[in-house]
Amino acid sequence: MALRFLHRDDTVTELTYADLAERTSRFAEALGSLGVGRGERVVTLAGRVPELYVAALGTLKAGAVFCPLFSAFGPEPIHQRLEKGNVAVLVTTTSLYRRKVAGIRDRPPSCVTCC
Repeated sequence: MALRFLHRDDTVTELTYADLAERTSRFAEALGSLGVGRGERVVTLAGRVPELYVAALGTLKAGAVFCPLFSAFGPEPIHQRLEKGNVAVLVTTTSLYRRKVAGIRDRPPSCVTCC
């Protein structure tokens, strides 16, 4: 088992090495289809969920730079990091997007895409 994740409702997600390889390759391909190239920054705003690890490893597979953001940051610190970091893609969860990113979505001119 490559990854075992215990959710708050006590359900368990388990990913084998093959699952992880397939998901990270798919994520790397998605970044490529968004035009993310080698050395570009991919930022994540997420808690410790399986998708965070898929994004981290997939970003590295794509040759991009993985940059995690602390999920307790408010909208303004997030905006500053997106703007100053020359971010290509922001990966976040639905709830964090609604609470922290939606209000600043039009502000970071350097961010290509939020997903």
